[in-house]
Amino acid sequence: MQKNIFHFILIILLSSQLLISCKSTSKIIYHSTTSVNLMDYTGKWAGILEIYSYGKLIDTVPMGLQIQSNQRKLNWELHYKGQEVRKYSMIKDSIHSERFLLDENNGIVLDGILNKNTLSFYFEVNETFLDCKYTFEKNQIRFNIYSGSLIPKRTSSDSGYVVRSLNIPHFQHCILKPI
Repeated sequence: MQKNIFHFILIILLSSQLLISCKSTSKIIYHSTTSVNLMDYTGKWAGILEIYSYGKLIDTVPMGLQIQSNQRKLNWELHYKGQEVRKYSMIKDSIHSERFLLDENNGIVLDGILNKNTLSFYFEVNETFLDCKYTFEKNQIRFNIYSGSLIPKRTSSDSGYVVRSLNIPHFQHCILKPI
Protein backbone atom coordinates (compact mmCIF):
# COMPACT_ATOMS: atom_id res chain seq x y z
CA MET A 1 0.00 0.00 0.00
CA GLN A 2 2.75 2.46 0.97
CA LYS A 3 4.58 1.72 -2.30
CA ASN A 4 1.41 2.58 -4.25
CA ILE A 5 1.07 5.89 -2.39
CA PHE A 6 4.65 6.82 -3.32
CA HIS A 7 3.99 5.99 -6.98
CA PHE A 8 0.77 8.04 -6.88
CA ILE A 9 2.61 11.02 -5.39
CA LEU A 10 5.35 10.66 -8.00
CA ILE A 11 2.81 10.61 -10.81
CA ILE A 12 1.10 13.73 -9.42
CA LEU A 13 4.42 15.55 -9.28
CA LEU A 14 5.58 14.58 -12.69
CA SER A 15 2.36 15.32 -14.49
CA SER A 16 2.92 18.97 -15.17
CA GLN A 17 3.76 21.47 -17.87
CA LEU A 18 5.54 24.85 -17.60
CA LEU A 19 3.63 27.88 -18.78
CA ILE A 20 5.90 30.35 -20.56
CA SER A 21 5.38 34.07 -21.05
CA CYS A 22 6.08 36.04 -24.21
CA LYS A 23 7.52 39.49 -24.83
CA SER A 24 5.80 41.86 -27.21
CA THR A 25 8.12 40.55 -29.96
CA SER A 26 6.53 37.09 -29.49
CA LYS A 27 9.90 35.69 -28.42
CA ILE A 28 9.45 33.12 -25.66
CA ILE A 29 11.44 33.73 -22.50
CA TYR A 30 12.17 30.52 -20.56
CA HIS A 31 14.48 31.88 -17.89
CA SER A 32 15.16 34.89 -15.72
CA THR A 33 18.37 36.86 -16.17
CA THR A 34 20.04 34.99 -13.29
CA SER A 35 18.73 31.49 -14.03
CA VAL A 36 19.30 28.66 -16.50
CA ASN A 37 17.48 28.74 -19.83
CA LEU A 38 15.01 25.84 -19.86
CA MET A 39 15.09 25.87 -23.68
CA ASP A 40 18.60 24.39 -23.40
CA TYR A 41 16.96 21.22 -22.02
CA THR A 42 14.45 20.47 -24.77
CA GLY A 43 14.74 16.91 -26.06
CA LYS A 44 14.48 13.38 -24.69
CA TRP A 45 15.88 12.35 -21.30
CA ALA A 46 16.00 8.98 -19.51
CA GLY A 47 17.10 7.52 -16.18
CA ILE A 48 16.19 5.16 -13.36
CA LEU A 49 14.00 6.59 -10.60
CA GLU A 50 15.10 5.32 -7.18
CA ILE A 51 12.46 5.32 -4.43
CA TYR A 52 13.66 5.36 -0.81
CA SER A 53 11.80 5.11 2.49
CA TYR A 54 13.55 5.64 5.83
CA GLY A 55 16.94 5.46 4.09
CA LYS A 56 16.32 2.14 2.32
CA LEU A 57 15.88 1.65 -1.41
CA ILE A 58 12.41 0.13 -1.89
CA ASP A 59 11.95 0.31 -5.68
CA THR A 60 13.41 1.44 -9.00
CA VAL A 61 11.39 2.54 -12.04
CA PRO A 62 12.69 3.33 -15.56
CA MET A 63 11.74 6.94 -16.26
CA GLY A 64 11.76 9.14 -19.36
CA LEU A 65 11.09 12.83 -19.91
CA GLN A 66 10.54 14.62 -23.20
CA ILE A 67 10.57 18.43 -23.16
CA GLN A 68 9.30 20.24 -26.26
CA SER A 69 8.82 23.92 -27.03
CA ASN A 70 5.28 24.73 -28.12
CA GLN A 71 5.16 28.49 -28.77
CA ARG A 72 4.01 29.89 -25.41
CA LYS A 73 4.79 26.90 -23.16
CA LEU A 74 6.93 23.82 -22.74
CA ASN A 75 5.27 20.44 -23.20
CA TRP A 76 6.51 17.79 -20.77
CA GLU A 77 5.85 14.11 -21.37
CA LEU A 78 6.71 11.70 -18.59
CA HIS A 79 7.22 8.04 -19.37
CA TYR A 80 7.31 5.19 -16.84
CA LYS A 81 7.77 1.57 -17.84
CA GLY A 82 4.36 -0.13 -18.01
CA GLN A 83 2.34 3.08 -17.58
CA GLU A 84 0.59 5.55 -19.87
CA VAL A 85 2.52 8.59 -21.07
CA ARG A 86 1.71 11.59 -18.89
CA LYS A 87 1.41 14.91 -20.75
CA TYR A 88 1.87 18.20 -18.89
CA SER A 89 2.49 21.90 -19.53
CA MET A 90 5.12 24.16 -17.96
CA ILE A 91 3.99 27.79 -18.07
CA LYS A 92 6.08 30.79 -17.15
CA ASP A 93 4.49 33.58 -15.11
CA SER A 94 4.04 36.63 -17.34
CA ILE A 95 4.99 39.06 -14.57
CA HIS A 96 7.67 37.29 -12.49
CA SER A 97 10.33 35.65 -14.68
CA GLU A 98 11.43 33.22 -11.94
CA ARG A 99 7.93 31.84 -11.28
CA PHE A 100 6.40 28.91 -13.14
CA LEU A 101 3.14 27.00 -13.14
CA LEU A 102 3.09 23.26 -13.54
CA ASP A 103 -0.24 22.43 -15.16
CA GLU A 104 -1.21 18.78 -14.90
CA ASN A 105 -4.05 19.40 -17.40
CA ASN A 106 -6.57 17.86 -15.00
CA GLY A 107 -7.43 20.84 -12.78
CA ILE A 108 -4.24 20.60 -10.66
CA VAL A 109 -1.75 23.46 -11.02
CA LEU A 110 1.40 23.75 -8.91
CA ASP A 111 3.32 26.99 -8.28
CA GLY A 112 7.08 26.78 -8.69
CA ILE A 113 10.14 29.01 -8.57
CA LEU A 114 13.36 28.91 -10.59
CA ASN A 115 16.43 29.88 -8.56
CA LYS A 116 19.62 29.74 -10.64
CA ASN A 117 19.49 26.15 -11.97
CA THR A 118 16.84 24.63 -9.68
CA LEU A 119 13.11 24.64 -10.32
CA SER A 120 11.31 23.97 -6.99
CA PHE A 121 7.73 23.07 -6.13
CA TYR A 122 6.49 22.84 -2.51
CA PHE A 123 2.99 21.55 -1.88
CA GLU A 124 0.73 19.32 0.19
CA VAL A 125 -1.45 16.37 -0.80
CA ASN A 126 -3.76 14.98 1.91
CA GLU A 127 -1.54 16.14 4.81
CA THR A 128 1.62 14.91 3.08
CA PHE A 129 4.27 17.57 2.44
CA LEU A 130 6.20 17.34 -0.84
CA ASP A 131 9.37 19.15 -1.85
CA CYS A 132 9.99 18.56 -5.58
CA LYS A 133 13.08 19.86 -7.37
CA TYR A 134 14.38 19.73 -10.92
CA THR A 135 18.06 20.74 -10.99
CA PHE A 136 19.34 21.51 -14.48
CA GLU A 137 23.04 20.64 -14.80
CA LYS A 138 25.47 20.17 -17.68
CA ASN A 139 24.17 17.20 -19.72
CA GLN A 140 21.69 16.06 -17.05
CA ILE A 141 18.55 16.90 -15.09
CA ARG A 142 18.54 15.88 -11.43
CA PHE A 143 15.02 15.11 -10.15
CA ASN A 144 14.41 14.86 -6.37
CA ILE A 145 11.29 14.59 -4.23
CA TYR A 146 11.24 14.60 -0.43
CA SER A 147 7.94 13.76 1.26
CA GLY A 148 6.44 13.15 4.67
CA SER A 149 3.69 14.02 7.09
CA LEU A 150 2.69 17.63 7.82
CA ILE A 151 1.86 16.55 11.36
CA PRO A 152 4.82 17.72 13.49
CA LYS A 153 7.01 14.99 14.94
CA ARG A 154 8.20 17.38 17.63
CA THR A 155 7.34 20.90 18.77
CA SER A 156 9.77 22.99 20.80
CA SER A 157 10.28 26.67 21.57
CA ASP A 158 12.91 29.20 22.54
CA SER A 159 12.61 32.94 23.17
CA GLY A 160 9.05 33.06 21.91
CA TYR A 161 9.71 31.08 18.71
CA VAL A 162 7.78 27.88 18.17
CA VAL A 163 9.57 25.27 16.06
CA ARG A 164 7.72 22.30 14.59
CA SER A 165 9.94 19.52 13.31
CA LEU A 166 8.53 17.47 10.43
CA ASN A 167 9.37 13.85 9.71
CA ILE A 168 10.34 13.65 6.02
CA PRO A 169 11.39 10.00 5.58
CA HIS A 170 10.65 9.46 1.89
CA PHE A 171 12.91 10.35 -1.02
CA GLN A 172 12.80 9.81 -4.78
CA HIS A 173 15.79 10.48 -7.00
CA CYS A 174 16.55 10.25 -10.70
CA ILE A 175 19.39 11.53 -12.85
CA LEU A 176 18.01 12.03 -16.34
CA LYS A 177 20.52 11.96 -19.20
CA PRO A 178 19.93 12.99 -22.83
CA ILE A 179 19.10 10.17 -25.24
